[in-house]
Amino acid sequence: MRRWTLFWALAAVMTVVALWGLVAGAADEETARLLVRWTIRACVVPFLLAFVAAAVGTLWPGGTADWLLDNRKHLGLAFAYGFALNMMTIVWLASFNLGVIWSGLSLLDRVESYGGLAVVVALTLTSFDRFSKRMSPGAWRLLHTLGMYGLWWVFFRTNWLYSLSAVRLGLMAERWLYLSITLLLIGSLLLRLTAFIARRRHGATLVLPREPSLGR
Repeated sequence: MRRWTLFWALAAVMTVVALWGLVAGAADEETARLLVRWTIRACVVPFLLAFVAAAVGTLWPGGTADWLLDNRKHLGLAFAYGFALNMMTIVWLASFNLGVIWSGLSLLDRVESYGGLAVVVALTLTSFDRFSKRMSPGAWRLLHTLGMYGLWWVFFRTNWLYSLSAVRLGLMAERWLYLSITLLLIGSLLLRLTAFIARRRHGATLVLPREPSLGR
C-alpha cells in the first residue's frame, strides 16, 4: 500500500474511530472529551512514521526505509487529516465547555495548541508544489524540520502530563497507554539523534528526492 492509497486507508481508519465513538456515546461533554483523546492518539502512528523515516533510511537502508521515504509525504498528510478531526472534536467539546479553547488553558498550553495548529497548516500547505515552489529549498527544509520537532514536543508534553494525571487518578489502562506513547516518542527522538551522529561520523548526507513531504 503506497502513497494516496495509504493516505485514504489511514484516513478511513481514523474517520471510523471518530464515528464509532460518536455513535457509541451520548451527545455530551464526556463523549466529546473521549473523542478528543481518541483522535489525537490516532494521529501518533502516522506522525511517528513520518518523523523517523529519514533516520531509518540512514541507519537501515533497504526495503522498509525505502517504503517510509517514498510514503512520508502521505503519512504526514494522514497525520494532518487526523489532526483536523481532532480540531473538529475540540470545537464540539467547546460547545459544552468554552474554557477548553482559551480561559481554561495556561499560557504555555495556548502557545502549544494554537502554535501547533499553525505549524500543521503550514507543513500541510507546503507539502504541495503550488506552495513549496515559492520557498527556497533551505527555507522549506528548515520549516519542515523545526515544525516536526515542535509537534514532537507538543505530543511529548501532552502525553507526559496525561500520564502523570492518570497515575494520580489511579487509571491503570490510561497510564500505561500514555506512558507507552511517551516512550515511543522518546525512542523516535533518540533514533533521529543516532542517525544524525552516524551521518556526521561518516561525513555522509542522506540524499532525498525533492518531493515536498511532512517530516523531511
